[in-house]
Amino acid sequence: MLTHEGIWTAIDRLAAKHGLSPSALARRSGLDPTAFNKSKRCARSGKARWPSTESIAKILTATETRMCDFVAMMHSEAIMPSRLHSVPTGMVNARHFDELGRPDGDDWEQVDFPCGGDPAAFALEVTDDSLAPAFRNGEFIIVCPSAECRRGDRVAICTDDGEVLVMELVRRTARRVSLRSLNGAGTERTVDRKNLRWLYRVAWSQY
Repeated sequence: MLTHEGIWTAIDRLAAKHGLSPSALARRSGLDPTAFNKSKRCARSGKARWPSTESIAKILTATETRMCDFVAMMHSEAIMPSRLHSVPTGMVNARHFDELGRPDGDDWEQVDFPCGGDPAAFALEVTDDSLAPAFRNGEFIIVCPSAECRRGDRVAICTDDGEVLVMELVRRTARRVSLRSLNGAGTERTVDRKNLRWLYRVAWSQY
């Protein structure tokens, strides 16, 4: 049975599955970023508002999701908060990860966040103003290794020199990756892919 609650639940789960917020899912699908906001789901009178069939078609296309899988998300168990590994940005470096780019060692704390089904997701806790205005001191950056990285995405990278940086992905070729700082200065940096251990997408953040 198709219900108002079920279809909005499916949209939320589809977004989480791809490491996105509902607003980011709408934006990626070519929709108004506020299209899936909680405030848009019911009118002030209390009347239920339903997403249009065009909106559903666009998010399925953008995420390459079959309609049958989307319908299944209306009825499957909810995505529960997962306990993620977290380490402060001021201390993180290559030694905090194993050879596969997964959190490793005793310096990681545990925090509860909905990770959208990515078992490899981890969090970076911002501990200074070096990433402002993009990220504030005290904010948690959720990094999802399984999410696809596209131009304009905010990403976390680890270089062969041991640096772990959070930047904006400007361009990626077969040989090099171009990145831009998030501190407002717009400083660009190019890294040879052979000197890059990993590059993961920042899915969202939470203060």
